[in-house]
This record gives sequence, C-alpha cells and structure tokens, in this order.
Amino acid sequence: MTLERRRLYARGVEGEGVERIDAAAIQYGDDVFVGINHGEAYEKLTAIHPEIIAANADIKNGFLTSTGRFVSRDEASLIADKAEQIRDEMKNKIRTGLHSEDLKRE
Repeated sequence: MTLERRRLYARGVEGEGVERIDAAAIQYGDDVFVGINHGEAYEKLTAIHPEIIAANADIKNGFLTSTGRFVSRDEASLIADKAEQIRDEMKNKIRTGLHSEDLKRE
C-alpha cells in the first residue's frame, strides 16, 4: 500500500466504490502527514515543523481515506468496518476509534 493520496475502491455489489482507509494521518493546520502508523506520520510532521515539539500544538490524529479525506479515529472505525479492513481479533476490543494496528495488512 502506498502512502500517497490515491483512489482505491473495493467493488460493491453494483460496482460502486467503497471508501477505504489508506493510511494513518496527522493533521496540523491545512497539512496532512501520513505514515504506516501515527508515530511515522508524527516524525514526518516534526521534520517539517520542529517548532511543534516544544509547543502544545493543535494536531489531530486520524486517517486518510481512499477518497483523500482526513477523518477522525471514530469515523475511520466506521469506514474500515464497512470496507472489511478490521482484523477479526480486533473487532470485539473495547477502544475509542480506530488504531493503525487494528487494520488488516493488505
């Protein structure tokens, strides 16, 4: 799976695309940084904006979807469930929102 914005669709019953989770992401202002997990995305963010390490910056953890949308962990959980991307052993765990380790490896 590449970490750049792209359009990937799982085919639905009538051939319509189903939005999928593509990558873990962190949003800082208008910028979105992606990675295999949120730690990698944060490293990319701090490489460009080192000032946020010391500051209590307003960063948002979430995910980038196949349509290029940045979504919260909670919305990502719903999208991943609908696209059947969540690992079976993670489906019944009580957590708040989606975590990158919850996703199946594709």
